[in-house]
Amino acid sequence: MSITPSTMKCPVCEDQTLETLSSAIGTFERCPNCNGLFIPQDLVSAASQDRSKCLEALEETKGLHLPTERWCPKCLQKLFEGRVRSRGVILTLCPACQSYWTNLTILHQFDESVEKTLRIQIEIAASSSASESASPRGSPASTRAANLYEDSGLGSFFRSFARLFDRWADRLSSAPGAA
Repeated sequence: MSITPSTMKCPVCEDQTLETLSSAIGTFERCPNCNGLFIPQDLVSAASQDRSKCLEALEETKGLHLPTERWCPKCLQKLFEGRVRSRGVILTLCPACQSYWTNLTILHQFDESVEKTLRIQIEIAASSSASESASPRGSPASTRAANLYEDSGLGSFFRSFARLFDRWADRLSSAPGAA
């Protein structure tokens, strides 16, 4: 179970890249900014305690599609809203991909067992990724992290000026008569 960067963009945040979560029940995407989920229909039903009733409810969304101003992160087709009358919820879907753009709050209203299963999968993937990033020095993950913070000549130059200005600001604020 892990979290990896995706090439897909969030339909809500637009400039935010989604994360791919690989879990025991399957793979789906999540926006780290708005916590939106892009999840295939078969994975939604797999997360439910009653798969057949869940699939019946998901089929209700296909009765009437209302277009949104959002685009599918996978196939770049227009996303639509579909009503699940039996559950009293509206889901945003991509008819081409058979996937849903939603969040845990809406999934809780749709089917509590789906929301609970996905929440657990997200927490497991997050803790797994956190333990991978805390790997010992010399491993690929720690080497990549160390390279991000390597000091370049230009970076060092600007940091020196920042420290200098910081000292001047401290002196000016502690000078007598400073407000």
